[in-house]
Amino acid sequence: VLRWCAKGSLVLIGPYDYVFRERVRDALLSSIGCSLSDIDILVDEAHNLPDHVLSSEAAELSGQDLLWLRKNKRLINRETGVQWLEETVDFLWETVMLQLDGLGGERSLNAWDVYPRFADPSQLNQLMEFDKEVEGMEDAVAVDTPLDRLVSFLYAGNRAAQSEDWLVTIELVDVWEKKPDIDVSNALLKIRPLNAAGLIAPVLRGARAAIVMSGTLRPTEHYGRMLGISTAEKEDLMSPYPKGSRLILVDKEVSTKYTLRGPSMWQKIAERISIALRAMPANKSALIAFPSYAIMREVLSFGVDCGFREMLVEDRHIRIEEVEDSVLLTPHAVFCVYGGKVSEGIDLAEDGSSMIDLIMGVGIPFSPPSSHQEALKEFYNRRYGEGSGYYFSSVLPSLRQVVQLAGRLRRAPGDRGVVVLMDKRFLRYMSAFGEEAASDLWPYRDVEELTDAIKLFVKEVSSR
Repeated sequence: VLRWCAKGSLVLIGPYDYVFRERVRDALLSSIGCSLSDIDILVDEAHNLPDHVLSSEAAELSGQDLLWLRKNKRLINRETGVQWLEETVDFLWETVMLQLDGLGGERSLNAWDVYPRFADPSQLNQLMEFDKEVEGMEDAVAVDTPLDRLVSFLYAGNRAAQSEDWLVTIELVDVWEKKPDIDVSNALLKIRPLNAAGLIAPVLRGARAAIVMSGTLRPTEHYGRMLGISTAEKEDLMSPYPKGSRLILVDKEVSTKYTLRGPSMWQKIAERISIALRAMPANKSALIAFPSYAIMREVLSFGVDCGFREMLVEDRHIRIEEVEDSVLLTPHAVFCVYGGKVSEGIDLAEDGSSMIDLIMGVGIPFSPPSSHQEALKEFYNRRYGEGSGYYFSSVLPSLRQVVQLAGRLRRAPGDRGVVVLMDKRFLRYMSAFGEEAASDLWPYRDVEELTDAIKLFVKEVSSR
């Protein structure tokens, strides 16, 4: 339907993969009779583009896939006519068996550990284009099979073998479950790219024109680097919302920094959340976000007074409709995690106006240590200079989640509200909130100042 409609259309709207995934882009442009240089590209929510491109170009092969492939390797040989695929299955099986010994959770591998030197790249490319026609259904796509995943995995492996900007790992599935024996079915092979700019920039530069935009592309020069378009024209537009419509409070006493975590810190945070909820009139709902479910549980265990708002706590199984219906019915204090369904998955607005007038961000949601995080850090150190890796791999993505959360506060010119950032480390990174944030900023230290600041803001807003 898309291809048929697109032939007579001037504007196509779709997911990033339509343009930034090579195979999909080539098929789409071919079907509408265009080349990349014929089109203009407009990318919305462009802060998500680097992560999306890296994940879409990644490939996985599970232990369950390997078991199926090993059992059916001769059938695969007959089906594809590619002799070395049978040997490849044995090669990957041997790699996994060798690596399982002493594997505690995750281990980095060399690309040549998962991509055999005897593989024929030309035949691999042919396999990538191979589609088994579904009888009676033109343009139908076959169901993804272990063989499909093997071919995609080898295609990624070929690219990884030619560049150091890829990460290859083996890890255990359900690593927290106590199992007497670790077998192949527990294993997962992953190949992930690290250079988002190398995948994005050729597309943007190859188009006739391109605009990338987002409310959270600050600092623009840093995102220009991550997208590979540092020389592009940049414009940081001022906020369309009236001055004085937002108060940003930054707590200088609390932090979720690992070395400071403990019962006394969780109790202090719980107390300050309660005070903010009581100080802000319950005209609308409040959104309180945490770096993880574990930290949220620790804080809530000390009890939080939601005032005249009902309490709603996000879990992994919560339905978006449940949150929307609850907030529409009566003001709630919604406890959630950064980057989750509630904080980013739904737009809590009614008739264009935000249903939230108080947002609290507890801590900065830094990603937990992993080989992937370490590889990203090393990549950015190589690319932008020693010391920059931590900022680009950890700080910038984490701040983006907080800025996204704070953006839920105002959806219409008449919206007013308070943002409370509960971590003293935020003071280092306020540039991510834009230049206008400086006039809204109020760092505080004690609970009396927190209460006074909110009440003063409410009084000033009410008198206008």
